[in-house]
Amino acid sequence: GRGDSSVVAAVFVDADGGLWLHRVAYLQVDEAAGLDPASQQCHEVARLAAHLHLPSITIETNGIGAFLPGLLRQALARARLGISVQSANARQNKDQRILQALEVPLAARLLHAHRSVLETPFRREMREWRPGVNQRDDGLDAVAGAIAATPVRLSTQPPAPRTADWRGRGVVQANTDFSI
Repeated sequence: GRGDSSVVAAVFVDADGGLWLHRVAYLQVDEAAGLDPASQQCHEVARLAAHLHLPSITIETNGIGAFLPGLLRQALARARLGISVQSANARQNKDQRILQALEVPLAARLLHAHRSVLETPFRREMREWRPGVNQRDDGLDAVAGAIAATPVRLSTQPPAPRTADWRGRGVVQANTDFSI
């Protein structure tokens, strides 16, 4: 279609800050299914969430999507899944959101993708994306939102022992051979 695609991105974070992109699912609508498009997509999200054992889902509610969290909660309840649903309203420019979420993990080589992710339009979006250009970037936007919604993980390792302050303590006078 000509509008935005509905995309789900599933990201897990490990203890070392690694981001594991398990799925990027471009949701489809079957006109002959007998359900409205939003309900169909919520059922598809519930199936994916059950398959991946997701603990929570954050859904962007910009524009007409304000009713989607409630609809998704109903679909999850019907499937008997105890998954929390959070709503997020993006206020920042989409290009800035994408750059802010992806630039550092990519540069640090902390973003890893499941093989199935490479078989979706996400790969093309990633390769062809340019900030400031009107283009297909729905998968990138979903991944950026998923990364932004991930909680910060604190290390389970004990902190390194503190060493003596390299600057020393107090005032130090240095003898020099310079004449003033």
